[in-house]
Amino acid sequence: MSRRPSGGDRRRRPPSRESGRADSARAGRRGDQRGLVALDWLLVVAGVVTIAALSVVVVQRAINDALGRDDGTEPSVHEHLADIAAVEIETAAHAALLAYPNNYNDEGFKDACETKLPADFPEVVASAMWDRPEGKEQDPDSFVITVRARCKLMS
Repeated sequence: MSRRPSGGDRRRRPPSRESGRADSARAGRRGDQRGLVALDWLLVVAGVVTIAALSVVVVQRAINDALGRDDGTEPSVHEHLADIAAVEIETAAHAALLAYPNNYNDEGFKDACETKLPADFPEVVASAMWDRPEGKEQDPDSFVITVRARCKLMS
């Protein structure tokens, strides 16, 4: 019968050539894994940097759009807002003319077009010109606009 050493009696064997090769193979694998981990981190950092750069571009475009700066290819937000305000004045003038054809007063709409719009949008509207709407009564119950109101904006 062979006798097994108990837990306290175990002795370390001196490393053999075979165990030395195994240790170096394990160390080589660990070194390869360290290289892969470093590559993974580099890819993560590159992804974060790319997202940050794209965020800067998107924010800069949003700021330029909000400030009305553009490169001349598209109308600015302020130009669109001025056009919308002009159409609102025209629509209100048409509604007033249709509602009260005998008592229609054009001065408020003319003032809104020629004075208020250039003051509200000085960067895109240098001046504005108002064309009065006209209409005629077809029969006692209907009134038709023959010349539409027009608020012409000039840059």
